[in-house]
Amino acid sequence: MIGWLKGRVVHREPMELILDVAGVGYRVAVPLHLAKDSTLGSETAVFVYTHMTDGQIRLYGFATPEEKAAFERLLKIHGVGPRAALNILSHLAPEDLARVVRQRDTRRLKAIPGIGGKTSDRIIMELTKWAEESGLGRDGELAGGPSPADDLRIKETLMALEVLGYKKSEMEDTVRKTCAAHPNADVETLVQMILQQRGAAL
Repeated sequence: MIGWLKGRVVHREPMELILDVAGVGYRVAVPLHLAKDSTLGSETAVFVYTHMTDGQIRLYGFATPEEKAAFERLLKIHGVGPRAALNILSHLAPEDLARVVRQRDTRRLKAIPGIGGKTSDRIIMELTKWAEESGLGRDGELAGGPSPADDLRIKETLMALEVLGYKKSEMEDTVRKTCAAHPNADVETLVQMILQQRGAAL
């Protein structure tokens, strides 16, 4: 079974590459960003998932092992086939997908073409353990920014720290990262975590 390919790009479509590997052309379905970043004639390496069904073999390629692993986890969810999984990873990097799951952001999933409400609910339910154990996406915010609930937690946590004598400009980055890493923590818990971090750093 093919696990990795490295070859010259001889053909490119929005979500597909053909790689020339030692004179053999491998047709590989890839996320949108990978096809976009590949140029004709350039050498590209991909981690490969081999999908076999009804005697047909289809190769799916990914830029990182984490992206491939996320694809494999998505395939285990009822109603999510290879095309839907690839579409999800064309819109969300693995770290963003993990954040979406932890924050139960069905809105972000439903915005992806072909992903409805029931499917988005199943994705969040079945990927919760993966999102927690992977540790992906805990060091920043989604590209779309924090949700309204997170934004309120950030503001209230900053206000509490200002009362304790900390400057907002010095604490904002720490507060945002702590909020993202602990989506279910209340303001009091967030303040305690940050104070412990500051104490450990002294």
